[in-house]
Amino acid sequence: MNTNQLALPANVELGDYRILRTLGQGGFGITYLAESIADGKQVVIKENLPTFCAYRNTTSLIVASAKAGDEAEEYHKQLTRFVEEARLLARLNHPNIVKVNKAFEALGTAYYVMPWVGGQELHKAAPAPQDITEAGLRPILRKLLEALNYLHSQNIYHRDIKPANILLKNKKVPVIIDFGTARSIISERSATMVGSPGYSPIEQITTRGKRGPWTDLYSLGATCYRLITGSAPPEANERLANDEDPLRPLANRAELRGRFSVYFLTTIDKALALRAKNRWQTAGEWLNALSAILAPKLSVKSAQSINTPIKILPTHPLNVTQSTKQKKSRLLIPLSIILIGVFSAGGYLFFHAHGEKKSPPTVLSQQDGEERRKAEAREHYQQGENYLYGLNDHEQSYQKAIQHFRIAANEGNKEALHILGVSYELGHGVPQDYTEAINWYRKAAELGHAEAQYKLGSCYEYGRSVTQNYSEAFEWYKKSAEQGNPEAQFNLGFCYEKGSGTTKDLNKAEYWYSKAAEQGHKYAQNALNKLK
Repeated sequence: MNTNQLALPANVELGDYRILRTLGQGGFGITYLAESIADGKQVVIKENLPTFCAYRNTTSLIVASAKAGDEAEEYHKQLTRFVEEARLLARLNHPNIVKVNKAFEALGTAYYVMPWVGGQELHKAAPAPQDITEAGLRPILRKLLEALNYLHSQNIYHRDIKPANILLKNKKVPVIIDFGTARSIISERSATMVGSPGYSPIEQITTRGKRGPWTDLYSLGATCYRLITGSAPPEANERLANDEDPLRPLANRAELRGRFSVYFLTTIDKALALRAKNRWQTAGEWLNALSAILAPKLSVKSAQSINTPIKILPTHPLNVTQSTKQKKSRLLIPLSIILIGVFSAGGYLFFHAHGEKKSPPTVLSQQDGEERRKAEAREHYQQGENYLYGLNDHEQSYQKAIQHFRIAANEGNKEALHILGVSYELGHGVPQDYTEAINWYRKAAELGHAEAQYKLGSCYEYGRSVTQNYSEAFEWYKKSAEQGNPEAQFNLGFCYEKGSGTTKDLNKAEYWYSKAAEQGHKYAQNALNKLK
């Protein structure tokens, strides 16, 4: 039976709507552009029609199971699942996820109705690969991650993220569409294997591996890869079958430098890891990495360099080439200190030998020494930022950045401790090591670094490289929230709402949700509305 015979013809009235044309068709159903009979408003209607077990009678237009017995039972299961998912999706409310307004049954099958959002499919609306820049792609990626973070918080996986399932409105606002393959976590065990070549991770196209948020994140990474390179990544089973992974990491491509920072590309490469445990585990993790690594706090002195592309040069050994003037200026201070020390010591010995009673040379107090060490640590941290982001006429070098951050961290600089944790988590300038990342986060957190406290709490909540401990997560969230971290405030509100790691207290939940909402936290207001 061909496609035209399966789809409803134009002008057919379906409940309160009139079919205008067919937009698309897959193995599970057909999507139509329709209009409301009452006001002419255009909508999109999704029809349940699994072609592997059902067909449409071209005369009556009724959908029925292809055969009796097992296929009839399978069609009934698909129909029930479709209706349940439509109702599940109808509760979603996010600006970057298409809204399901209504679900109904007719012609022997089920339908759900969505608003017509317009726009073009992402790969058609986006600039050509050679014209895409980090500045253009990053805000789109952030919006998609925020949408997936929300979707996963509702215990739903999309399972078919790809450019064709993302519309771009006004060339800047992405909207995720086509939830025909979406599944709730509860029904995941019974879900069929679905996916799109190049965009689906190995656990989605085989029976191996557990599916979760990381499954959608692989697909989102593949979507970014497609936009940047012009083609989808090699299929996951092909990558797995080869002795050497045919995927060419984005971060290693010299032709992309100048338009993209290596850090940004590395976050995409991490999403495309073959093994699920090596990917981002949540959309929030990826968002945090973008915020922590890609958005440095620029000083007035370094703000000018943000207007020019980051120049990335090959890294060099430890001997950083400097101008003669710089070398001299660095030598003058130590030499003057040595000379003063020599003359002071000589004078002391001379007068002491001649019977003069002079006071011993002045020694820096412990407090003065501590202040000097802190100042030196701050200088090394600033140098680390210069190398990390290519600021203030420095070449961008992760290895050199790490050297300076490590010196600053050893002197107790909490910002350096935190960024070392981020570096080990992402594998930037150092081997990727989650245990080592947590060690640095813990040191920064114990010194009061709010972001590190939040991340440490997140590690304990989800059991990442530590034993899962909700009470420990609660304590770190509380420390971070009290310093004003909005993510920690939101999570602390959730802990109080659910009684996770603490006694359930809806008043305190409302208080912390309000604190996060005041700072513009997107999901805190939704949480407040649910409480009220």
